[in-house]
Amino acid sequence: MRCEFLDYSFENHKSMFEVNVHGPYRHMQVVIPHMVKNKSGQVVGISSQAGKLATAFRTSYAGSKHAFVGILDSLRTELKPYNVKVCNIMPGYIKTNLSKNAMSAKAGEKFGKTDTNIETGMEPDRFAREAVASMYNRENEVSIADKWSPVFAMIMRNLCPDLFFKMMEINAKNQSKAVKEAKTE
Repeated sequence: MRCEFLDYSFENHKSMFEVNVHGPYRHMQVVIPHMVKNKSGQVVGISSQAGKLATAFRTSYAGSKHAFVGILDSLRTELKPYNVKVCNIMPGYIKTNLSKNAMSAKAGEKFGKTDTNIETGMEPDRFAREAVASMYNRENEVSIADKWSPVFAMIMRNLCPDLFFKMMEINAKNQSKAVKEAKTE
C-alpha cells in the first residue's frame, strides 16, 4: 500500500486482508489439525514489522499485518500443549518488487515505483538465511532488518507511547517524501 487512507479504495482494503489475513488463515486451518494430531510441528508466519508498527500510507497493510500477528500470537498459546511451535518472522525493508507491486489508491492499480526504503533495504538472500536460522532455532518472534530503528521503535511503542507517536509523525513526513521521490522503472 502506498497512498493515503482518504484516497484508498475499499476494494483494495478488502483485497489486502484477503491476501495478508484470510489466505494464511485458510492454509493454517488445513495444516494445523495434522500437526495437532501428530503432536509436533511448526507454523511460521512471515508478517512484517508493520504488524507491530503502523506507518503512514500503509493503513490497510498495517491493519492486516496487525491482525495476522494477533492470530499468530493466539495460536502460539493454543498450540503449545500439542508441541506445535509458532514463529512470527517480521521483515523490515527487503530489496524486492514490493513497492512496485504495492496497491495504489484505485482498485487494481499498482504503485509501479521503487521507493528509497526498499531500494536501500536488506538483500533477499541475507533475509532468507536469517529467517531459516530463526525457524531452525524455533524462535517465537524475530525482527529481521538492516536497521535497528524498527526494533527500537517497537520498544518505545510499549514504554513511551507518546514519544513513539511523535516519532511516527516524523516518519510520516519521511514516508511521504519517499512515496513522492519513488523511481519509476
